[in-house]
Amino acid sequence: MIKLKTLSLIMLSAIALTACEDDTTIINPDPGHPSTLPDETAGATVLSSRYSPNSDLVFFNIGESGNSGQEQTINGRKDYVKVLLSSPFDKDVVLRIGMAQEYMSDAGYASGIILKFNKEHGYKVTFPSYTDLTVNGDTYTTVKIKAGSLESEEVELCFLRDNLSLESYLFPIQVTDQTTGELLCETNYIVTPQKEKAEIIGKKPSVFIGYIDTEVMNPLITDKFTYELSKDDFLTGEHIIIYSGPFFDILNVRTSLLKNKDGNISIELTPDLEYVLKNRAKYIAPMQKEGLNVCLCIKGGNSGVGFSNMTDGQITQFCNIAKVLIDMYGLDGINLWDEGAGYDKEGAAPVKAESYAKLIKSIKTAMPDKLLTLVDTRATTEALCDDVEGIRVGDYIDYAWSSLEDYIAPYEPDATIRPLANVEESKYGTFFMRDPAMFSEEESMMLFENPVFGPYLNMMKFTPMSGTDVFVVYDIPYMDYGKENVWAFASLFDQCKYPMPEDFSYMTSYSYSYPLYMSSTYYAFKKDW
Repeated sequence: MIKLKTLSLIMLSAIALTACEDDTTIINPDPGHPSTLPDETAGATVLSSRYSPNSDLVFFNIGESGNSGQEQTINGRKDYVKVLLSSPFDKDVVLRIGMAQEYMSDAGYASGIILKFNKEHGYKVTFPSYTDLTVNGDTYTTVKIKAGSLESEEVELCFLRDNLSLESYLFPIQVTDQTTGELLCETNYIVTPQKEKAEIIGKKPSVFIGYIDTEVMNPLITDKFTYELSKDDFLTGEHIIIYSGPFFDILNVRTSLLKNKDGNISIELTPDLEYVLKNRAKYIAPMQKEGLNVCLCIKGGNSGVGFSNMTDGQITQFCNIAKVLIDMYGLDGINLWDEGAGYDKEGAAPVKAESYAKLIKSIKTAMPDKLLTLVDTRATTEALCDDVEGIRVGDYIDYAWSSLEDYIAPYEPDATIRPLANVEESKYGTFFMRDPAMFSEEESMMLFENPVFGPYLNMMKFTPMSGTDVFVVYDIPYMDYGKENVWAFASLFDQCKYPMPEDFSYMTSYSYSYPLYMSSTYYAFKKDW
């Protein structure tokens, strides 16, 4: 009888959400500054992974080239682990590291447990007649920890790509006392093979922009989304690929907050965002290598100071701090979201149009090679529809978009609001949507009835979607059942740029293609720190 006692731990770890957006820290721009995240492993013996230190749940993808921290070999990918003791032994001890006996086949093969979750959180267990994992070249190994020492030598784990199909696997790696059999600790690897990314074909009609909430998500999920937009000619039978490649173009990682203390400006990062940025080689660089632009989202910090009521001196402070952060962490730009500043707090300076306009110009002047994007909140951006002290914000921002779910549409023929000054229609996103899978039935119906968005949900629209080439989605979710097609609206948006002709001679369609088969990985890319 196989005991899957580790699954409960995995599910608890996957479901648990930690931290809150108000729990922030003032960042001293110093790469050596220690993380503000609590050390949850303090006082416990752990099997620590080089790839994901001090974590008892490691999401490990194999078969994808260039993934930082994972050594690729002909056979698979390697990680290195070592035992860290909470307190030293008073005598030499020999420890066994490897899959527990109950997880190995009768023939002694160390094989992963295939995880294929259904809606009832079921699973499937098979034991093929081969080994998927080697530990120092064998199915397990032993290490000696001398009396008084607190750690073992490193041990090599190699997950064998050729023996793993495109599923997800659980590898419970246990540390036991070789003499007594006592279990000291266990680290669970969720190993998922991946396809190599296909060549990009064509040019994507639109710019797709997303957000990641680092309190919940590992940002590396972003470049796993790819899709294809194609046209089928019914007269010739020809299938024409318009675009095939990455889904997202820009990722805004959040959240950083604008704060004011005694008149001095600071930009604060939540602990999870701080961790991601300080470990950019693992969480940021791989996406940038694939062409994704990663930008820092900055919102108001409820301190009475925001983008729209800063003094000239505070604007200079902000730009200096922002440039240090962007340069230090190798980011591609800034996303300004004027929400939560606390403009109504007692003692807060009045909102003034020139503050936001000057800030936008100053940021772009300080970082002309970086992206600058803006959420059009209207409460404080309405004044930016005019030139402000000679500043036209469209000369300095790369993209702007409607505030969340407002569907601000200043370019529609019957629009009652004006666009931001000199912002081209093709650079403005009317739709900024949260996860459609979370909509209630009533909210979904409201989408179809919305005078701006509703018409484009009609697959048979005969007139092309005009104007904007920008579509923005809010926090990218982990993969859960019911969310497999969570960004279908965005793809439909692109599809509507190629309306079906009245003679029905051709039609366009879209399809998703994942290098990672995420539908078989429950809660894939939940944060792993």
